[in-house]
Amino acid sequence: MWGQKRLRRGSACGVAGMLAATVFACGALSFGTPCHAGAWPQPPGTTLVIIDLQTSSTDREYDQSGKLVARRNYQKVEIAPYLEHGLTDDLTLVGRTSLLKQSSDVPGGTVASTTITEVEAGLRYHAFTISDMRVSIQPGLIYHTAPTDDDPYTSKAGDLDKKIAILLGRSSTLLGIPTFTSTESAYIFHDHNRPDEVKTDVTLGFGSGEGTLFMIKSLNSVSVGTSPLTPSHVISSKLGFQLVERVHPLLSIGGGITQTIAGQNTTKETLFGLTLWYHL
Repeated sequence: MWGQKRLRRGSACGVAGMLAATVFACGALSFGTPCHAGAWPQPPGTTLVIIDLQTSSTDREYDQSGKLVARRNYQKVEIAPYLEHGLTDDLTLVGRTSLLKQSSDVPGGTVASTTITEVEAGLRYHAFTISDMRVSIQPGLIYHTAPTDDDPYTSKAGDLDKKIAILLGRSSTLLGIPTFTSTESAYIFHDHNRPDEVKTDVTLGFGSGEGTLFMIKSLNSVSVGTSPLTPSHVISSKLGFQLVERVHPLLSIGGGITQTIAGQNTTKETLFGLTLWYHL
């Protein structure tokens, strides 16, 4: 994709930062009420639909040494529907897709496209609970549909990636406030010998899904391995904040901001988002 390489591969500093964020979130701040998505299964027969709308514009990127440098302007608007449906007490069907409108300045003008980029499907199994920590396993497949340029890091149309994730979730209270943590650690096997990817996403939530919910998110991605076509590492770390309000028994509305705080061979972007949660 123009202007935005996939978040892959990493240096020792990137891996250390991801591990530190995970240990901090799961250890020091492991409190909470269940978020309606993440480590907690959906009750049988119920469905949660989350629709994310995000937009960003950037003219900066991180080079191969992690230094912030100028680049041609890149803009995007993305709509990403996400679905969870409870099959049994311990088994939840999950799915996600993404519609992306993007444009990038090039010599002599602007190149733009609008396309569905990928379709993801998987099953999340609640394996066990230990010391109030829910542990779930989620295998899945990601089918890529968007035509891309010759970037060796980026998945191409027709690629089928395999994903295995472990999700941890714990809920409790902090100073009388319901809180939770949810951590997803995933390994993605990319098609056609492209570098694989390790992701660690940590969410800290304060409040109740039945009222006002404030979330802090740490989103990290690191690729694995190098090759003659992919000699340097690509990493990305993002920090996000989101506020969600339950406005109706069937509807929650949220807004937030996410920003790249460190990276290598990736864009520096600030994402502004609007989210609708449908509880069916």
